[in-house]
Amino acid sequence: MAEHPHANRRSPAPRDASFPETFREAVVRRGLSLERIHERLREQGIRISLASLGHWQSGRSQPERRSSLLAVDALEEILLLPSGDLRSRLGPHRPRGRFSPKLVGVEQFYGEDSLFERALGREDAAHSEHITRQFVHESVRVNRDRRMYCQSVYQVARANRDGVTRLSDLHCLDEAPASVDIVMHSGVLRGLDFQPAWKTVVVDVSFGRRLRKNETAAVHYDVIFDPKGEAAVCHERRTRVNLRGYLLHVYFDAEAAPLTCHSYFREKADATKSRARPLMLDPSHSAHTLVMPCPVGVHGMSWQWPD
Repeated sequence: MAEHPHANRRSPAPRDASFPETFREAVVRRGLSLERIHERLREQGIRISLASLGHWQSGRSQPERRSSLLAVDALEEILLLPSGDLRSRLGPHRPRGRFSPKLVGVEQFYGEDSLFERALGREDAAHSEHITRQFVHESVRVNRDRRMYCQSVYQVARANRDGVTRLSDLHCLDEAPASVDIVMHSGVLRGLDFQPAWKTVVVDVSFGRRLRKNETAAVHYDVIFDPKGEAAVCHERRTRVNLRGYLLHVYFDAEAAPLTCHSYFREKADATKSRARPLMLDPSHSAHTLVMPCPVGVHGMSWQWPD
């Protein structure tokens, strides 16, 4: 593929474009092959394998090491992209080697005197550090009135010490529903605390036994809402610990499909959204996002309704 000799530095790609998407589009627009780009990097003394460039372009891996980030800076010059455009689209660092959960403190993640602590209570907030979630799967259902009416939560958790008997889950809602009910599939409902003023639901689940250290338990329940208020426009999961994986699956009514859907990430509870990526609706009128492995932060999906 011949290089375009008179190409000028272009404006940034759309803000919601991912690193692989921006990289691929810039390569095509510039008229360069990966082999030629590889040669240009070598001419600058930057040694990145051709295979790595291919993996970056496909999304199979992303630049993280210092030498790789220097290559990204050089790529912006070679591909005539604005300075920092490629770097700004990199996702969170991916854990390497054996999975090792790392817990971020409540105040560091949520801030001082947070809604998390007020809704759970300090004792339960402290107890949450005795059990570590490994994998979380959430399914959300939105009705034809564009309101969320059901949230199904399946999670696998591991005890960090002997004697752990339960876990508590906090659900933050966009709008306070008229009522909330819980349907248990796995685990025993120990308590439900619905706080309409705070728009929160705390679900306390018992394992029915005492776990030994490193033993796992599976919990599965549905939160059923009597929806009211404004149309739902997003759903997100806040995690203070890195997970093996997080799957969010949102089902829309066939008569009320959104125009677009995007996944997004926030580094902590009060951070702004970043790394938005478009998602496609499938034939069942649903969209999903899978983060695997899943770093500490806020992972969500937003959607836009037609006028």
